[in-house]
Amino acid sequence: DSAQLTRQYQNIASATVYGIDLMSKQKITGGLWLSTGYSYVNSHDNQTSLQLYGTTKHSGNISADYNFRRENYSFTAQLYCKLMGEKFYEITDDRTSHRPYSNWRVTISQEYKWLRVSTGVDNVFDLVIPQNVNFISPGRRFFIGVNIDFSKLR
Repeated sequence: DSAQLTRQYQNIASATVYGIDLMSKQKITGGLWLSTGYSYVNSHDNQTSLQLYGTTKHSGNISADYNFRRENYSFTAQLYCKLMGEKFYEITDDRTSHRPYSNWRVTISQEYKWLRVSTGVDNVFDLVIPQNVNFISPGRRFFIGVNIDFSKLR
């Protein structure tokens, strides 16, 4: 027998939510850019003073992008990291939370005239968090994509 947890949403009478978002994008050199973002959200139920269900106080992202462009050609490489802080859940009388995590992605893209080919790896470090409803990932994934810009076909 396996027990299955069923969640049900309930509205609360009154809540307070406030926060701040900070973002920065800096050119390091030539075609190299570094981007960062941070988000702080304080949210709580005014009756119980508990953090709101399913919320994260701290989250952010970091990205390093390299771009090389010529007249009919471009090359882009990106290293991206999503950072998620502890996420609060209240189940019956127990207070539970999902641990903080980071998820990394590498993408390389080349474009020539009307054709763009992209490839990469999502979830580079093969992170799997069972029972986390906000991070559903089977683990590391490889991808490839092809885009055709029909407006440039002449």
